[in-house]
Amino acid sequence: ASQSCDHALRWFTIDCEFVVACKGRPFSVLTSPNFPIPVSTLVDFKLVRDLKLQMTDLQCAKFRYGGQKLRILGKISTSVQCILQGAPAGNLHFKATVIQDLYEHFDTHSIAGNKLSQKLLGPPFQLFPNDCPTEPNESPNSPKLLKRRKENS
Repeated sequence: ASQSCDHALRWFTIDCEFVVACKGRPFSVLTSPNFPIPVSTLVDFKLVRDLKLQMTDLQCAKFRYGGQKLRILGKISTSVQCILQGAPAGNLHFKATVIQDLYEHFDTHSIAGNKLSQKLLGPPFQLFPNDCPTEPNESPNSPKLLKRRKENS
């Protein structure tokens, strides 16, 4: 997914907005250290209506998030395309709780829940893959690194 944040900083200080598209319409998905991560992904009702997505579990329940009083209207489940530098870069299952006026309150179309945040950001504080060289001149296929990989398997 397309993002507007630096990999090394994203878990610490700044909001990250990822871009996905559904039925050819791009929209933003926010991850933010300024708000608690919701249990499920939240999506704006007007976006769902514009995309003509079918809602299930229809309701009109009160819901508080980020200091705002909101309403849960239902749930959706669909496939979206991840957008990276303006081009499609794979698909993602998008399951979300539909919220009235989410965009008006948070200036984003969607807020990533626990599962989606993990997919978009990866595990917290793991800024480098496990098989990154630990020594300055160590190559990814050096004998030390290959031995370390074998021991961890």
